[in-house]
Amino acid sequence: MKKFRSVKHRTFCRSKLSAGASVVELLVSVVVLGVAIAGITDLMWMNTSWTRNFFNKTSASYSAQVFLKRLREDMNNAYRISDASNEQQLMLWLPTSLTKTSTSPFPPASSPIGDQVIYRLNGNTITRTANNSTWTILKGIVGPKKIGNSAITVFQYIPKILDSSDPNFGVQSTASGGVRSVVVDIEVLNRDYGKSKAAESTEPSTSDIMLRAEFLARNELSMEP
Repeated sequence: MKKFRSVKHRTFCRSKLSAGASVVELLVSVVVLGVAIAGITDLMWMNTSWTRNFFNKTSASYSAQVFLKRLREDMNNAYRISDASNEQQLMLWLPTSLTKTSTSPFPPASSPIGDQVIYRLNGNTITRTANNSTWTILKGIVGPKKIGNSAITVFQYIPKILDSSDPNFGVQSTASGGVRSVVVDIEVLNRDYGKSKAAESTEPSTSDIMLRAEFLARNELSMEP
């Protein structure tokens, strides 16, 4: 009788194994599969965030370079920088063919004839005004900001007469008194491809770029008295 029961028990176990996995094995499989899916999902999210940041930075960098290239061209041709220029606007005077003479390559600074070009910070964009037309040349400006102040400082001015004792060489916030060169600082945040992370409104962004450039006012320095 005992031998018959033993044979019956072995037959039941073999039939159970051949029928499929047990409940415990199924639970283990589900847990392992869940962990794998969670890891793949996290990896995909990181890859998407990195791609978004990359495209945002690339787009912001390209836009900033276009702005700086246009400003460089205007600075190279400008014969005077207006005294009304400050940290948020740069006013240039460009020569016209009517004011050029055979004796001087540049028109006099007091000449009312000339093309005025104005670069102005409006909110988070920089506009360029020329020939009574204004258009946006760069967007997404978020800085730099002064410590304890929300105002953005884009333009700074190095005077003609340098103070060697000043470690900043007398950098000014206005162009009064003559300018040797113009320093441009911009911090650009582009969101064309989405936010860099969900909490970007409360946490620092990871897709902003910062650029600094200096343009010599060579025509103003070389003008005839």
